[in-house]
Amino acid sequence: MDKFNVTKPVEYLNNPIVTQFFPTLLLWAFSALLPTIVYYSAFFEAHWTRSGENRTTMHKCYTFLIFMVLLLPSLGLSSLDVFFRWLFDKRFLADAAVRFECVFLPDNGAFFVNYVIASAFIGNAMDLLRIPGLLMYMTRLCLARSAAERRNVKRHQAYEFQFGAAYAWMMCVFTVVMTYSITCPIIVPFGLMYMLLKHLADRYNMYYAYLPSKLDKKIHSGAVNQVVAAPILCLFWLLFFSTLRTGTRSPSSGRSGPYNSL
Repeated sequence: MDKFNVTKPVEYLNNPIVTQFFPTLLLWAFSALLPTIVYYSAFFEAHWTRSGENRTTMHKCYTFLIFMVLLLPSLGLSSLDVFFRWLFDKRFLADAAVRFECVFLPDNGAFFVNYVIASAFIGNAMDLLRIPGLLMYMTRLCLARSAAERRNVKRHQAYEFQFGAAYAWMMCVFTVVMTYSITCPIIVPFGLMYMLLKHLADRYNMYYAYLPSKLDKKIHSGAVNQVVAAPILCLFWLLFFSTLRTGTRSPSSGRSGPYNSL
């Protein structure tokens, strides 16, 4: 995003509402569109069962979203290119200054609060509108060659609920809320609001909009096992925060001087 200067013209508007929420909406838009590529990559792998395809989609989308939404913005790394250069390039730290002391500032917490709010209202509204399904329906109608094909498209316009992508999206927001729940506690009420609205939107879609899904219970147990990563990331974030702010010799960092040898 820094290479194309997408957010720079917006800053010239000097409107705090636009300058604060536009980067958040931009991140939400990319996090909603780019996992579609991950979904189709799992679709073209030709899994034996629909349940296996949904599990693969869930794991891939969740890993992708965590890197794009949580890890890279939190560390101040705007792209995977900078992240891999920071990991493997020996001259990168000597030529460039990466100030990790600037991580976890109040603006960083406000950015993720705005992201959770945007996911709660705009994301759930888009789930109810089902715009991708509408676009796919219009495309299939336009590509139909006869009246019989158009009638068939109208009869089979509903499809099964995609548990893999839905679980990945919901667990990504839950992981963001859980990770910043201690360092930025104001995010917790908005996370609860997101969960309530997500429950209502998904219940409506599963009852009235989608076909019943014939999946085994492994995908649900896999989602429960995968969500354990959220409290683990919360502990790492708390350790990282305390180490940067108070130093390595503080009791909260695990090194308390002479008491370590006891």
